[in-house]
Amino acid sequence: MREADHEEPDKRIISHCIHAHMDPMVVSVRYTDVLVLLLSYYDKMECSKLLMKAGTSKHPKYIPVHDIRRQLPNEQVSSILTYHAITGCNTVSQFSGHSKKTAWRVFQEHHENLCQLGRGQLTDDISKSAEKFIFQIYGVPEAETCDGGRMKRFCMG
Repeated sequence: MREADHEEPDKRIISHCIHAHMDPMVVSVRYTDVLVLLLSYYDKMECSKLLMKAGTSKHPKYIPVHDIRRQLPNEQVSSILTYHAITGCNTVSQFSGHSKKTAWRVFQEHHENLCQLGRGQLTDDISKSAEKFIFQIYGVPEAETCDGGRMKRFCMG
């Protein structure tokens, strides 16, 4: 087994899951960051049943990561880390006035806008596509630029 050199515990958990040959596997955490990582890396794990234990000791919840992963199209899974990075993770706040649920609904319909972000050099087309995703969250899908989206939102009230 290789030695892990990840500084963040979330990434160490994922590395352990990838190298652990256990089935079923239960990961006990309370953070959505780890759920997103588990979904993103599930296909690299050698288990057919992966559960994330969340909640409290008196009221535990077991989230069936394997079932959620099977329901998500591969195109969404390939963009889920990008989605999480721009909609709110450990280092990025969520969009003002918009919950993770709102962002998730937009992601389910418009994940293609994030598919190239973070994969190679940032081009104008990739940047505009990511902006379109953000415009969808804010309810101004017709906006062409961030300034145009701000103006539209300002005029809306």
